[in-house]
Amino acid sequence: MAGFPLKIPPQINRLILLTLGIVGSYLIARYFLTPATFGQYGWYRGAALEEIASRTPVYAGKLACDECHSEKLEMLAKGKHQTLSCEGCHGVSSQHAANPDILPVKMAGSHCIRCHEQNDSRPTWYKQIVVKDHYAGKCRECHMPHNPTEVPEEPQPADQAAKEEKQKPESPEKKPGAVEKAGKAEKAEVP
Repeated sequence: MAGFPLKIPPQINRLILLTLGIVGSYLIARYFLTPATFGQYGWYRGAALEEIASRTPVYAGKLACDECHSEKLEMLAKGKHQTLSCEGCHGVSSQHAANPDILPVKMAGSHCIRCHEQNDSRPTWYKQIVVKDHYAGKCRECHMPHNPTEVPEEPQPADQAAKEEKQKPESPEKKPGAVEKAGKAEKAEVP
């Protein structure tokens, strides 16, 4: 039996050849497709740092905002949003910093909802609302965007219209029973 050679079945030979072909194809593709600077500084392309640094910055930063809007930044520093950047809500503002005539994005309620809409993946201490259960108006009617725990000093236009509507004296037509009383009074005066 010592002179008897070990015979491998043909299906096993095919599996071995297929495995060698797949592994060989992978190694050849990896050699040609991996950038030369990959792994230079870590598990990414080293040249990526130079490419990112060569891009023109689009964010101006808080210092650029401080040149004209220092009172807003002081208010922001005292409030709950102190860790946010101006451009997190107002959008990219490098063009506005260079030319004040180009206005940044006007804030709307959707900017607040982007961070404060109820989401189970956020921590429980994070202030969240369910929009359909919360006030349906604009966030700025009840909250100051730069310091959301403060109430606006002067009413917003929607609040002012609602207050004026409440202060108007009601006409007799609007009061329930007033029409009936007015009709009876007219009938009583007519002989």
